[in-house]
Amino acid sequence: MTKIKSIYTFYPTKDKELLLCDYEVGLLMLSILNWKDNYGPAHLITNEKGKEYFVEIGIDHLWDNIKVVSVEKGEIDDEIFPDVYKFKILEKEETPFCVIEYDTILKDDVNKMLFDGDIGLPYVEKVGETKHVADNFIYFKDSDLLGKYVKKSITYMKKNSKEKELTPKESFFVNLGINRILLKLVENKKVKVNYLFTTELNPSTQNEFPFTELNKLETTTLFMFTKFNRESIRNKTKVYDSQEGGWVDSYHPKRQHYLNKVRDMVLIEQGIEWYEIFEEIVKDNPLVSNTDFEKGIYFTGQDGRVVI
Repeated sequence: MTKIKSIYTFYPTKDKELLLCDYEVGLLMLSILNWKDNYGPAHLITNEKGKEYFVEIGIDHLWDNIKVVSVEKGEIDDEIFPDVYKFKILEKEETPFCVIEYDTILKDDVNKMLFDGDIGLPYVEKVGETKHVADNFIYFKDSDLLGKYVKKSITYMKKNSKEKELTPKESFFVNLGINRILLKLVENKKVKVNYLFTTELNPSTQNEFPFTELNKLETTTLFMFTKFNRESIRNKTKVYDSQEGGWVDSYHPKRQHYLNKVRDMVLIEQGIEWYEIFEEIVKDNPLVSNTDFEKGIYFTGQDGRVVI
């Protein structure tokens, strides 16, 4: 199979964005190393802040090439559409390439036909009465299709950039509009589109899609976070601690599970050398958000989670 370039993008504009979580560092390592082992070179396009960050935490050498590109958001609200920078740089990239999220892992048993068309995508998902495509990775071969996708998406982002603040859920659904644009483009009969999973994801078929659970990471073809789950896992929420007799800030209990699982997979898949590199990067590193938990057992009920 012809080698395919992957493109990772990282455009931090605020200091809080320069703080990957420990398990996210592990997922990024697994993502890049799996891609390089199986498909081709891995490239990063970022701004000066992003490059400096990866140099400082010591993983810049993972990419075969790092390109620093200055991008202006223009009229688009990057609080609502943080991917605006990605779209503006992709329109200038020469196809073919696969743009991939940092917490998305493609294993070596991916159907090679995925890359034998104008575009390759994960799958189609139905939410309510509407459908959209998952976009954790997108393989582009057709440059005209890429241009249309970028142009229509930027127009959509401009139109939907508002001054009022959106909740995470509202922002998630507004961003799904971009995924619907892509689905509409690839439904054109002249476009040869290949899906990793040809089954549509909906409530009746979700058991056929094990890739969002880390306990399946050893055997699944694909692992990925949805954007909504990504934020819910990485951010703290209020839980009631009966030992403290009050509400405390705590990470989602799954975060510890993700860290443990990622640590295991780095060791199992990449060996002791990469495991030691990972541990050295994340241990007591002020540039990495370390997972820290109150001891106890978590329960979920009508009033939320409780730790005892």
